[in-house]
Amino acid sequence: MTVLTAPLNRLKALVDECTDALDPYSRWLGRNADKADAKTTVALLPSELIETVENDEIRLLRQWLADTLGDSQHQTITGEQVLAWWAAMGTKKLTKKEATPLAQSFEKLGYGIEPDVRFGGKAVKRESQFVLFKMTEEKIGTPSQAYLAAKILLQLAAAIACADNVVEASEQQYLEAHLETTLALSTAERIRLRAHLTWLLQEKLSLRGLKAKLEKMTADEKAGIANFLISVAGADGHISPKEISMLSKIYPLLGFEADEIYSHIHSFSTSAVTSPVKPAIEPITVRAASSIDRRFSIPKPTNENVAAEKEPSGFDLDIAAV
Repeated sequence: MTVLTAPLNRLKALVDECTDALDPYSRWLGRNADKADAKTTVALLPSELIETVENDEIRLLRQWLADTLGDSQHQTITGEQVLAWWAAMGTKKLTKKEATPLAQSFEKLGYGIEPDVRFGGKAVKRESQFVLFKMTEEKIGTPSQAYLAAKILLQLAAAIACADNVVEASEQQYLEAHLETTLALSTAERIRLRAHLTWLLQEKLSLRGLKAKLEKMTADEKAGIANFLISVAGADGHISPKEISMLSKIYPLLGFEADEIYSHIHSFSTSAVTSPVKPAIEPITVRAASSIDRRFSIPKPTNENVAAEKEPSGFDLDIAAV
């Protein structure tokens, strides 16, 4: 037995860490020893042990996930497809509690699903729509405040983009660019929110529950949201009556009067200083510089031009007076 305490302390810390990691699976197994389920096993085991699980059901689930996503970044799937792989035959829905192991298992196998019950998603029903996506090694334990704020912003923006029942490619690209370049998010958060945006743009959205969340924001944050929503509505070159109608429902939630929409739209279109839209602070490239020689030679004067120059102009300039 060694007399050195430092190695023993490090070993004890490692044992405690392993014990804590295995504790959820151990407790579940203690309560469900007679109905052990391979999929739940994957949800509760540490990621390092997933590859050691030899089970045909898990192998088929992993293969289905890979085949379904293919080479795409996102793929829309139905609740019926999810239930067919996860639940017992004939199950019509999973509660939030029942759907949590599903999301955890997908994550342990390297895939994510949106909406995710752990991040505000609802129960899984047959008629539900989901977006499957490939995750990075980075995992989101608890959503950051930036993530939650971005999720609200995307929900409002998607409501505007979908208001006229046609999501233009320019509108979707504008939203994706804002998500990628503007919002202060981690890579894992961006990937998940991109999948969430895909889901939002194909869902019938509701503004229910947003008022309480928006009330917690500052006046400047609300003005920034109004600015962004108008820019989303105008991303395709025009703002339709249906988009204005949706803005009129959102504006009171942001603390604005509904009729302020028109002055904001006018300011947005004219880039007025009074607009809630912030003007550019750097030069904007309208057209890239060209290497083509733009010089032209001056043509020789014709006889008519010479004659015209010699004709009196009708008055003489007094140089002394000047």
